[in-house]
Amino acid sequence: MTADQLGKTFSYLVTSGVLKDVVARELGEKTVVSEIQADVMADTNLFTIRVRDASPEKAWRVLESVIANYPKVAEYVIGATKLTVVDESGVPASPVNRQDAARAGAAGAAAGLAAAMFLLAVYVRTRKAIRQADDMEKLTNAAFLGNLPQTKIKKRSNVKEQTITICNPKVPDAFKEAVQLIRSRTEDRLGKGSCPVLLVTSAVPGEGKTTTAVNLAEAFAKKKYRVVLLDGDLRNPSVMKCIGLFGQKGRGMTEVLKGRIDGKKALYHYGDLPLKILPGGERTQNPAGLLRSARMKALISSLQEEADLLIIDTPPCGVISDAALFSKSADGAVLVVHQGTTKDREVQRALEFFENSQLPVCGYVLNGVQEGVAGYGRSYGGYAYGKYGYGYGRYGYGKERERRKSEPMAREQGMEE
Repeated sequence: MTADQLGKTFSYLVTSGVLKDVVARELGEKTVVSEIQADVMADTNLFTIRVRDASPEKAWRVLESVIANYPKVAEYVIGATKLTVVDESGVPASPVNRQDAARAGAAGAAAGLAAAMFLLAVYVRTRKAIRQADDMEKLTNAAFLGNLPQTKIKKRSNVKEQTITICNPKVPDAFKEAVQLIRSRTEDRLGKGSCPVLLVTSAVPGEGKTTTAVNLAEAFAKKKYRVVLLDGDLRNPSVMKCIGLFGQKGRGMTEVLKGRIDGKKALYHYGDLPLKILPGGERTQNPAGLLRSARMKALISSLQEEADLLIIDTPPCGVISDAALFSKSADGAVLVVHQGTTKDREVQRALEFFENSQLPVCGYVLNGVQEGVAGYGRSYGGYAYGKYGYGYGRYGYGKERERRKSEPMAREQGMEE
């Protein structure tokens, strides 16, 4: 056996579990916790064995046991072997890694400072969140539909009194006025049709798309539109929870697409408004097959017969592909962006979705706006709307673009109640 082969075998056997078990039995312990290392001097049959342990006496006893028992273990692998000790180390008098408090402190401080600077740089780079409409202007020329103010409702025993909708009398008037303005602008940009289909989506979860979809549906219904609101997020259906209702089990969109119930029979009538809701129904983690089915196309067609406007609350378009399955049936989309939460790169992914699916964008809503931040005046409070026109660019209105070019750009002067 060559020196190189012998060296590799030696290192392997010295650090093997078999030898450690033998040493543990000899020392009367369950296992060897000491660190055992073996090095070979190149092109020689000289070896160095090191044992590290918190106790110098224990390190010495483990080292002696390794030297004594190595030939017994090696005999089964490479035959008879004998180790001759060339340099006796003895019991260590001092640790090899003597502590240096000053040096350790300096190294720790430097490492902590470097880590803090790195985390700060990452935070600044990744925390490019959308805070006002001006931030969106840098990314797209899609129309600004308005701000939805941050609104909180005190918890009450009645679930309906906790909903953030314009039908809840506890909701502030500022929120209701903002919704009516968004409805008015969406109506202008959606265009007229027998029953247009409007998608309400967001780049990522938690941006408030379901709240926006519900309030838009209520606002259109208050204007005497016959509205059908469809909960298209089959992975996480939330429309019924948003309005403070709980659907009956087995009565939802999932069950309709599986052929268990007729689509029209699954609709819920919402209060005194001309508004019907199709809940999501049973959750499913892989709805793509259902959404691509012929039943889905038939469902959209049958719901359009029931309404003047069909609104679909879709899954986030920047995370999963489910929203794209609705885009072929849609006439326009509203993108919900949460102030201080949605990042610009997430908005860019959503815009890429609209471009790839060739879906006209009615505009975007800035949700969760805090009072005094990003200028409420652009949505309400004086109705000073500034420079937002129709925006016919890359993410404009598709098939409506040429018609709108011939129309004069108008400034909204008031708000329809």
